[in-house]
Amino acid sequence: MNILMDAEQAKSRLSKFKDREFRIHQQETIEFVTQSDKRFRVVAMPTGGGKSLVGMVCGVMAGQANYLCSTKILQNQLVADFPESKALFGRNNYECLMDRSKFCDTCASTESNPCQYADSCIYRIEKAKAIASPLRTLNYKYFLVEAQFSGRFSGTPLTIIDEVDALEGTLIGHIALSFTERSLFRLGMESGPSRKTVTAKDGLDSWKEFGLEAMKRSLDIASSITKEIESFDKITEDWQFIKLKERDHYYHLYERSKMFIDNVTRDWIMECTERQGSRQAVTTFRPLWITPELAESFLWAKADNFLLMSATMLPKPVFCKTLGLDPDEVDWMSVPSTFPIERRPIHIWPVASVTNKTLDTAIPQLAKGINEIFKLHPHQHGICQGVSYSLCKRVADELKSDRIIIHTPQDRQEVLDRFIESKDNTVILSPSIERGISLEGSKCEFVIWIKAPFLSLMDRVVSQRLYSGPIGKLWYKSSMMLSVVQGCGRGMRSKSDSCVCYLIDYQINKAYMENPSLWPDWFREAVSWTEAPWEFKLENNS
Repeated sequence: MNILMDAEQAKSRLSKFKDREFRIHQQETIEFVTQSDKRFRVVAMPTGGGKSLVGMVCGVMAGQANYLCSTKILQNQLVADFPESKALFGRNNYECLMDRSKFCDTCASTESNPCQYADSCIYRIEKAKAIASPLRTLNYKYFLVEAQFSGRFSGTPLTIIDEVDALEGTLIGHIALSFTERSLFRLGMESGPSRKTVTAKDGLDSWKEFGLEAMKRSLDIASSITKEIESFDKITEDWQFIKLKERDHYYHLYERSKMFIDNVTRDWIMECTERQGSRQAVTTFRPLWITPELAESFLWAKADNFLLMSATMLPKPVFCKTLGLDPDEVDWMSVPSTFPIERRPIHIWPVASVTNKTLDTAIPQLAKGINEIFKLHPHQHGICQGVSYSLCKRVADELKSDRIIIHTPQDRQEVLDRFIESKDNTVILSPSIERGISLEGSKCEFVIWIKAPFLSLMDRVVSQRLYSGPIGKLWYKSSMMLSVVQGCGRGMRSKSDSCVCYLIDYQINKAYMENPSLWPDWFREAVSWTEAPWEFKLENNS
């Protein structure tokens, strides 16, 4: 990677940081990234280390860079800190000038009736600005689609991927092919694909035949709708906009089916699930693992060099396996935490062995342990990390504490906002707040993990990966570790914060003791063991 300037010069071009000193470890991390001769530079930097500045400085030094993050919220946060970087979102985030009740993803412009506002289109203008900018901030999904089909953001000297531990799911979702029951019915293929496994003698051929037929029928439907749209004098009615969306849906299915035929192998699996929030079944074909060939085709070929960053990382062999990387092409740096250990203690305090088989016994023990922790933090905000809504409900019912609030999938954000804004000693018990939220200061001063967050073996992908070999077993254990570490970090966001963590499920203790090296050094240095303050006999601790 050609470097155009040094780190100080690059920082001086970032208006909100030009007068600030680099934090500890930032300059050595930048040197590691810019001096490495490997194509992939991986940086594990805990919260508070300043990953964003490291990434942006490296991007300026490279001359041009894409900065990718997992969500639009993070995009907005980055651009607020780095206004020199131009953010671009999907079309559905920009108002249509032809009809301000619509967005640009329902563009009504056709060959016969081109949009009179084309030259003023907000999305087109913003995209042109992003293309011209030396620094662009994009989200994963948008970048993958744009790089795959238009290529306008490909070929940069450096692409930075932040929160890279969340990348695999998005990448697999981009590669996978899915059909709803409604789509299969519209295609006249309601019987669905063959239920033969791909390992059957003709299983792969039957899948490809299904994909080829879906591709042909999707294109026929999309072409037919396009002819109908071209016959409209003007697109003004809601039903006409619905036609536009339907056309785009079937063109999308056509493109995905073609990608599927080109890439499916015997390492793929087919699964039928129910779409969240509806009773509609979804049939999905997806790779069990992202192979090097898939990763190169859909992502790694889109830039010359990559900087991959996160506060928490899977162990290197597992990380490389999940993203189709050759470990020999990866340079790795783990940065120490800059937060004082005494402000982020982690107590392993096993008060119950929590498994599906032992829940009836474990829940009263968990409630007893949680109440003891509440006594240690009588006036403070805290969070209890659960793993399912049903477990959270059972524990809350057992606790009978007026401090506890829980939520459903529907009111999650409302309850979370109420928790954050409350001034009393409220504790939120949730299965879904181990990532993506920042609870600095007094918003969260203690964290309790009530159950080891192992992935469900009822998930076919999880079970097949687990039993696929040593890497699968390591991935399964490491994924649990990653969730625990992420969850413990919700309340420790700066040096001035203070947050105590309690890991009260024996299964977390067991996993830690069996493979301590899987856990980050900065996490391990804060760990201590605490015995329950009452006579306690652990049962079924296998």
